[in-house]
Amino acid sequence: MNGGNKTGERRQYLLGLSAQITKKEDAGLKKKAKQLLAVAVAYAAMASLAGCTAGETAGTTAAAEGQTTVQTSEAAKTQETSAAKKEEKAKEVPKGNKGGVPEHIQSFEGGVPDNWSAVSGNLEISDKHYKHEKTSLKWQWESGGSLLALNEVNMDVASETEHGGLIAWVYNETPIKDKLTVNLGTQSQIAEGNPAYTFDYYLDFEGWRALWIDFKMDAVNPEFKGEQPVTIEQMEIVSPESVKQGELYLDLVEFVNNLHWCRAQDYQIPIQRANSNGGLGGTWERGYYASLITISSKNRVQN
Repeated sequence: MNGGNKTGERRQYLLGLSAQITKKEDAGLKKKAKQLLAVAVAYAAMASLAGCTAGETAGTTAAAEGQTTVQTSEAAKTQETSAAKKEEKAKEVPKGNKGGVPEHIQSFEGGVPDNWSAVSGNLEISDKHYKHEKTSLKWQWESGGSLLALNEVNMDVASETEHGGLIAWVYNETPIKDKLTVNLGTQSQIAEGNPAYTFDYYLDFEGWRALWIDFKMDAVNPEFKGEQPVTIEQMEIVSPESVKQGELYLDLVEFVNNLHWCRAQDYQIPIQRANSNGGLGGTWERGYYASLITISSKNRVQN
């Protein structure tokens, strides 16, 4: 016990000295204070081995950490940043793994979700084509019909962020010279034919194709009557008009808070990404643009 008392005395002395030095503004002294703290914590461990209780050791360690806390302007900035991150985190969807993907990604495993429905046509889960696990959503559509998804996970939060958007995979067995029209907005806006966001998705392909849409950059409805931004409650996918019926498969549907900027226009979504990257669009467009540039002989580097 005598050894423990002496160790405790050394520890207390070092803690006091560390606290005094910490109050100084000199960077070198603060470094010394940290070194003294490390030694003090080591003495705390020695005191524990000498017979101190776990409660005493924990209290000493906490006191050591508390006495060396320096409130500087940088620390204040860090706290502000941390608070902002916590506030943003509160809006995020829990990333639990359901079916091997985060919970906010709809992978259609185990049955047709209750919040998905077909207006004419039919919905069922199919293992014929899929991107993830073993199944996808099969939509047997009819001309003039639509597919509705109500309050899908993270739909509302994604629509409120600056670069929120929609990501999905679509499988088409039979190419047709027609398109889907995707509308998004509140339930009443969809019912009234006045969606806040809308875009077309062309179906002249066979196989899987990706769908990436930034709501505010790619899908704002120029004819929308109302105030933006709108918190999305429902998605409506309207079937083609020129063909009586057909089939499509959907998988890995995700409403994201921050859609990556490097999406590119393609035959399915041939819209001009005029608001992104100075009008040059995504990675593919910029690469193609660069390939068209010719360098005059005057500017070429001579070997």
